[in-house]
Amino acid sequence: MVLSEHRGTWSSTMNYFAGDMCDYTSNIWICLKKHTNVTPVEGIYWHLFNTYPLAPVLTGLTVNGISNFVQNTNIACYFEDSNSVTTGIMPVIRCRAATTADMINNYGPSIEFSIKDSANIDNLIGNLSCRRDGNDNSGYMSIATFNTGVGVSRIIISAAGLIGISAYPELSDGVGIDINGKLLRIRTSKTPASASATGKTGEICWDSSYIYICVATNTWRRIAHDTW
Repeated sequence: MVLSEHRGTWSSTMNYFAGDMCDYTSNIWICLKKHTNVTPVEGIYWHLFNTYPLAPVLTGLTVNGISNFVQNTNIACYFEDSNSVTTGIMPVIRCRAATTADMINNYGPSIEFSIKDSANIDNLIGNLSCRRDGNDNSGYMSIATFNTGVGVSRIIISAAGLIGISAYPELSDGVGIDINGKLLRIRTSKTPASASATGKTGEICWDSSYIYICVATNTWRRIAHDTW
């Protein structure tokens, strides 16, 4: 669903369209179907998202050496899907502003993703954050996953356009991908129809007999491989 417009506090005289949002009884409601004068209640016209106060009570975490990584005074936006309460699992999304301590440690604003379990414990499972490279002060984007409060950056996009998998990317020349691992897997085989088959420079594929490399537009070379 695409949210079309935020319409402030709910009004009995306003026309609402699918995707509109409004405030009602300290909650945020999303319109599901065009209507007028339907009081927000979970059903065919409205879907409920709970909002927290400006300073929600959150359990402090230590992430990458920073204590209280989730700080109450720096929550810019906080949503929980209230409909999941009946299952005992509640998805949570937070938009968190940077703090002085974060900036010292090269952190910027982030979007955090959590799951509240049946015991109402907030478990941080991942985030998308902007950070500063301590070497040259350029920015980069990090997608991290969390395990018991400890975050590990899985995908990093540098200011120069390099992509790192489980590591900050470092390459000798140009734009590319730096993988901090032992294998690169291409799951599906492909056999070019001929040495002049359609291809883009740099494409690589394989089949049961050869490894194929496109060295120029529509120009393929192949390397035979065998058992050992």
